[in-house]
Amino acid sequence: MFFRELLHKLENRGILIEKVLNDAMDPELSDITSHSSKIYPQSMFCCIPGRTWDGHDYAQEAFAKGAVAFLCERELPFLEAPQLILKNVRKNLGKISETFYDFPVQGLRLTGITGTNGKSSTAFIMRSIIEAGGSKSGLLGTIEYSDGVEKEEAGRTTPEATELQRFFARMLRHGCSDCVMEASSHAVMEGRLEGCRFDGLIFSNLTPEHLDYHGDMENYFQAKRRIFTSHTKETWYGALNCDDPYGARLYEDFAPCCSSYGLKGERNRVSLLSSSFSANSIDVELEHYDGKYARIRIPLAGTFNLYNALGAMTLASLYGIPWEQILEGIEKVPKIPGRMESYRTEKGFTCVIDYAHTPDALEKALSALRQCSRGKLRVLFGSGGNRFPGNRPLMGAAVARYADDIVITMDNPRFEDPQNIALENYAGVIKENPQIPCRIIVNRKEAIYALLDSGTPDDILLIAGKGPETYLEICGVRHSFSDRGTFEDWCRDRGVACQ
Repeated sequence: MFFRELLHKLENRGILIEKVLNDAMDPELSDITSHSSKIYPQSMFCCIPGRTWDGHDYAQEAFAKGAVAFLCERELPFLEAPQLILKNVRKNLGKISETFYDFPVQGLRLTGITGTNGKSSTAFIMRSIIEAGGSKSGLLGTIEYSDGVEKEEAGRTTPEATELQRFFARMLRHGCSDCVMEASSHAVMEGRLEGCRFDGLIFSNLTPEHLDYHGDMENYFQAKRRIFTSHTKETWYGALNCDDPYGARLYEDFAPCCSSYGLKGERNRVSLLSSSFSANSIDVELEHYDGKYARIRIPLAGTFNLYNALGAMTLASLYGIPWEQILEGIEKVPKIPGRMESYRTEKGFTCVIDYAHTPDALEKALSALRQCSRGKLRVLFGSGGNRFPGNRPLMGAAVARYADDIVITMDNPRFEDPQNIALENYAGVIKENPQIPCRIIVNRKEAIYALLDSGTPDDILLIAGKGPETYLEICGVRHSFSDRGTFEDWCRDRGVACQ
């Protein structure tokens, strides 16, 4: 698309452009981006003022890398390139991006998953159900971005609006019928979801997180609720966890479009008749609302994953996906990176790597593992820096309620002292259970090695907090690090086989 063609389309959509500079130039545009590190030749670069950085300060760098046009809130007189000046770039970025990519979401069934915990696992389950019928689905979330053919490590839960629309366009080119994506509260508040209209939404739960950003739980809930009111198509479906009080509130508001799911109640579209748990699976008996019965094994662990599966099954049923396909997709769910990722070692203990990094998520993971542990439950955890500090003693208390042995370490300390964060975790441990064995080992690699060295037959060892992340963020620098990679290093160094 050429610059003038894009300008004409934006004007026809009623997007208010205050000024156009250097419009005599008419370069062909290959891409639209707001990241100076992701500039392709012939890109349009979008200058977004943020809380920490201002995209206008990177315009010169973007120009040097090949950007040929700019979307900005103030003139860039030092650049000889076309410039569209708007009052609020971020507010309009979604509409501009979808216009540039020719409204790709209209060709996809778009499923959004929101809530505090369970979004990534639910996304993987939903994609497995869709693909069990022979269709192809893209996926965007905390673990990975996939366009149906190629995948890359995720930068954040919900990408910027420019990236979202680019991925939607790539999914269409690769023959995807669907996209399953996580929709975060930050994304809706920052306008990243502008241009997205969901065919279906799954709400998992709401527990205290991101309160440093939202202020309180009601603001947090209202941010989630905006996804239902502002980002759905005219006809849409919802699967709401009504065992969660916030899910029940959403059901009261949107019941005509939605069905409930959960382990309780009689109005659920998919009813749970019985369940039994092991360290890596759940055996369940289920009944569909039309009377169809099934007994299946879900290859995931924990009550929370039972909720995730029921949420995906409920929305799939609302979509009209056949019951047999839903069951096949559930039984074929792959191992989800960093989500109760389980490895059995020849020393007789099981190592579990999980992303749990909030009190609620830790409580759920530990409860699930305690339920099926025959030996000791040994746990490594920590808290991130420059995030809600009130969670730190609560996380320590949650671990102390379930674990037999604890190692506290760093988890993305950012600009805080990791030793101080660990001491706040420790205060919660000691208050809950002053007798429990607990060590602070700030170096995360050393801490993981110490935990693994302590394992004995029938123990379960949980490495919590980072899941699939491949870095440790310290003083603004991301250092290469992986919990799974460190576990694999330990296996090689100690000569221990695992599966």
